[in-house]
Amino acid sequence: MPVALSLLLLLPCLLPERIQAGDLSSHLYNTWLAQLIRAGQAPGLWLATQRTNVLFDLMLDGLWQAFGPRAAEKIAVSIAVLVFFWGAYALACSLGRRRPVFLLPCLAMLTYGWFFHSGFFNFYLSMGMSFWLLVLMLRPTRLRLLAAVPLAALAATGHALPPAVAAGLAGYAWMAGRLAPHRRPALLAASLLALFALGRILSATLTTIWYPNQLMLFSGTDQVVVYGGKYLLLQLMLLALWAGLLVRAVGLRGRARTFWDIRMHLVVLCAWAAVALPSAILFTGYSQGLLFVAERLSFWVAVLLCGWLGIAPLRGAERALPAVLAGLFFLFLGLDVAAVNRFEDRLSQALRAVPEGGRVVNGVTGDSPAINPLTHVIDRACIGRCYSFANYEPSTRQFRVRCGRGNTIVAGSYPDAFALQAGGYVVKATDPALYVVFQSDGGYSTRLLRPGETLHVTPVPIPPKFF
Repeated sequence: MPVALSLLLLLPCLLPERIQAGDLSSHLYNTWLAQLIRAGQAPGLWLATQRTNVLFDLMLDGLWQAFGPRAAEKIAVSIAVLVFFWGAYALACSLGRRRPVFLLPCLAMLTYGWFFHSGFFNFYLSMGMSFWLLVLMLRPTRLRLLAAVPLAALAATGHALPPAVAAGLAGYAWMAGRLAPHRRPALLAASLLALFALGRILSATLTTIWYPNQLMLFSGTDQVVVYGGKYLLLQLMLLALWAGLLVRAVGLRGRARTFWDIRMHLVVLCAWAAVALPSAILFTGYSQGLLFVAERLSFWVAVLLCGWLGIAPLRGAERALPAVLAGLFFLFLGLDVAAVNRFEDRLSQALRAVPEGGRVVNGVTGDSPAINPLTHVIDRACIGRCYSFANYEPSTRQFRVRCGRGNTIVAGSYPDAFALQAGGYVVKATDPALYVVFQSDGGYSTRLLRPGETLHVTPVPIPPKFF
């Protein structure tokens, strides 16, 4: 069953010609730049040595050199998907102390949810490893703790936040497990106050942003909202399903036992953290902040809640509900990914008019209330033929490819890179010749931007909001 289920799970990676997942195009493009840097063909760019936010890029680089770009993309993303899904399932089984097979469709939706299609694959891969890490630490033995140390170190090379959250949750479970059940709510209350205080300290000492929409992230169901309005309908249906299971689980265990249950405390802690902590934090030494903190924590809520809800199985015809929701979800994804791939085909065709090695920017953006799938599509389309001047990674100093301000391959500052992606950038006389892709009659074309001209970005309904 695991092999067959894994193959079924990988179909969204293997069937499309290209995987459409937001920042994935940027990861691929910067892997190509890394190879140019090593060959001495990218003046003004260099590779930095860093300990985090690099695991997926290193894996992609190695696979690219061994099998080429197309295969590297498929293999690297497939590995990340399997690590995430089976890590989430192992954690759900560990929390529920049973195998919640009926919730597998929900875990599959989470696997291909908001974070997958945002393309934050260093974080995504680290998250999957951190699920396994928490499984080891929730029932610690000497052997499990020995295994947890290298796993935590490897996960941290992807991103430092997931293993830190796993360690915090394991620490709470360890302390709560040593208290009498009726004393555990006091520990929970103290922990919630500590998280609130942490949020205030971060806001007082660093540049942070708290968004009102964080109030809607307490359930984790936001993770299935990928693009247009049709996913909001799925979120409401999933929320109703989980709410029904929650009521049934409380009825089975009783209110007092639920109130004292450490597993439910873990869900509450992550839900509160998603609401109370700032969602954007700018740390010293970086040009771009740590973004989507609330959404990253909401990921934990969804998986932990699936594990706890596994104690209340569905009955009769109810068992088909998760599969029906997952079927609709993957149908929507299939239609939307096909639409984005058609756009990338037309974009690649338009770029053929740009001189080899030209610098290009995208004057077209997606019109989606959740993820904008067109922001980085031009990066992959440029590989081997031109340079994406709006490439944001080097200027943030958060990734291994770095740039100097005098280079002519990429915008030298993050504010410029952001303006080139979002629109409003005023072309400088010192900029290299910049070609913009714009919407024209019957498709897309390119033209040269003039110094002093303001770049305007036109939204297009790709993918469509509904059908």
